[in-house]
Amino acid sequence: MRLSEFSGKEIVDIDYGEKRGVVAQSDMEINPITGEITAIVVSNNSLFGIGKKKADIIIP
Repeated sequence: MRLSEFSGKEIVDIDYGEKRGVVAQSDMEINPITGEITAIVVSNNSLFGIGKKKADIIIP
């Protein structure tokens, strides 16, 4: 799958059925040797920066 196809995908928490974000708006950890994505880091910010910041979610 190409990055352009992958970046539009939604990230959904299967335990709670909640949308967590979109791959394009997340950070990625990439193996510099193979070029493979090793993890997706979903920022768990509150709306408009109001409220408590939660820990980021790392998806291997």
